Amino acid sequence: MNLFEILIYSIAAFALILVFLGIIYYFTEQETNTKIIQRELIKAQAQINLGKTINGGQLNFEKDNSMEKSDIEKENTLVSFECINPQNCCTRETDRDKTTKCDKAIRWDYDFVQFNENKRITLNTRCERISGVPVCKVYISGTPPQAKVKKIELLTKTLGTGEIKVTVENSGGQTLTFGKNTLTLFKKVTDGWQETNYPEEIKEVETIASGESYSFLWSINPKNSGNYRADFKFEAKNGGFDENGIEFVIDKTLSCKIDSRAVETTFDSATGNYLENYYCTGCSYSFECSNAWTAEYPTKNFIVKTKDATYCVKQEANGSC
Repeated sequence: MNLFEILIYSIAAFALILVFLGIIYYFTEQETNTKIIQRELIKAQAQINLGKTINGGQLNFEKDNSMEKSDIEKENTLVSFECINPQNCCTRETDRDKTTKCDKAIRWDYDFVQFNENKRITLNTRCERISGVPVCKVYISGTPPQAKVKKIELLTKTLGTGEIKVTVENSGGQTLTFGKNTLTLFKKVTDGWQETNYPEEIKEVETIASGESYSFLWSINPKNSGNYRADFKFEAKNGGFDENGIEFVIDKTLSCKIDSRAVETTFDSATGNYLENYYCTGCSYSFECSNAWTAEYPTKNFIVKTKDATYCVKQEANGSC
């Protein structure tokens, strides 16, 4: 074998090695992308991450690469794809006019994604639980809208009615649609927090652009005094959800005021004593009126009468209690 033949065989062997490495790379890349997406879905299913967009970085896909949802869908988990960048993504296959060829980088539907050219794409995932089952989306080539409770402000410290401002935000990369804010009210009891039967109310916003905020004003008026916690959930049709809460005190006695009208003395024929009568306004319960006057005159022994009046007992008409 002469030198020229050795050179030819060497080139051929090298070419075969390159082809072999290319095949290995192709299947390794596919496996790696699949494993990365599966790992990100597991992360998105963690309780602390439910409803939130989890960024998985960027992945490289070769032309003609494709992926089925069955490739990444684990047992007892529902997964779908969504391609959200209109520059890279054709119209969803089910909605696309089949007489027109998909001329963009990515052809897709909820159950598959296929690449028409080499593409480096952004990967995001988000999961919720519906009837205990994780329902997840894999977002291809972009960041979806994301509902976020940005800030909760108690407008007054201690009050008869809870005035609260809830500021929400779309922290995602697309316009958020059909956002709704809901309240669950808890009251503090001996062994912790107990959910109340406070009437459900939903406040809505139609759209919020990427990076923009919106504020809801809540007036919370439970029947009784106590320590309360208001939990707010902000969710959107296309934006997942976020939750946060705030604790505050409801003191109904703040609306119960002592009345400035003249104190009246009456005679109680049943006991032979005189009653010094005091009056109130805005009270819901008789003890509130009694408590309000006790705070004004701590040395007097006020007795519960009605929600609008209380009294103390004295021996003489011109005496004192």
